[in-house]
Amino acid sequence: MMFDIMKYAEKNHVEIDVRPGTKPVVWEFFIRDRQLDIVQFTQILERELALQFNTDEYIEKRCDELMQDILEARKQQEQKDLA
Repeated sequence: MMFDIMKYAEKNHVEIDVRPGTKPVVWEFFIRDRQLDIVQFTQILERELALQFNTDEYIEKRCDELMQDILEARKQQEQKDLA
């Protein structure tokens, strides 16, 4: 896997656990924001990866989708803190 998980985690200030799945699941991704106690989870299926031209870009896109919920929660927390 060429997608740099450590760099992605550092850039987004999260922890990422990647675990191999059992068929048909290839990978399980857990993205944690410890500060807000949020965990996002997804499974990537073998058939999903088979349809991709660039699997690394696809995996990064899936992580970005998970990050959207975390980023939204961070915004909401910032607004609460400012109020």
